[in-house]
Amino acid sequence: MNNKNDIINNTFDDFCAIVPTQIREYIAATKDVLQCKEYHPEVWVYDHIRIVFNRAKRTKDINLMVAAIFHDLGKVTTTERDPISGKWTSKLHEKFSVDIVEQHRNWIESIGANFEIVLFIVKQHMRAKKMDEMRKHKRMVLMEDPYYPYVEKFTELDDMKIDYSNDID
Repeated sequence: MNNKNDIINNTFDDFCAIVPTQIREYIAATKDVLQCKEYHPEVWVYDHIRIVFNRAKRTKDINLMVAAIFHDLGKVTTTERDPISGKWTSKLHEKFSVDIVEQHRNWIESIGANFEIVLFIVKQHMRAKKMDEMRKHKRMVLMEDPYYPYVEKFTELDDMKIDYSNDID
């Protein structure tokens, strides 16, 4: 298997070349999945994953890089156009993304990532965007989790309101 230090220097394309076949197929499928422009001006899920991965790569944290790859793969099976608003939605995509992470625990660990951290990030990445809407108790429980700083950082990486012109190669 590849050395962890080599992996954190991989380009998005190089990283995609070492993922398991099922993940590579999901990533390829995201090229045809649209997103709501209000939250995703980059439009395609594939471009979004690539942007978040490139941002995560600059942190040199393999957990954030792996989470970037997995976090929106569930959109492949959950994305649909809302019949009323006409906007693209992917309700509960994170649950499907979590299932994909769980299926690939051995691979995630084999490249030097911490499975529990990656799983937590993917599971919580949508909840973290709604922190100000949570009841205080639920917010505190999430924030007190030892892996919460990863989710907090990932939320920054996942924010498409931040200029991403230098994050897509």
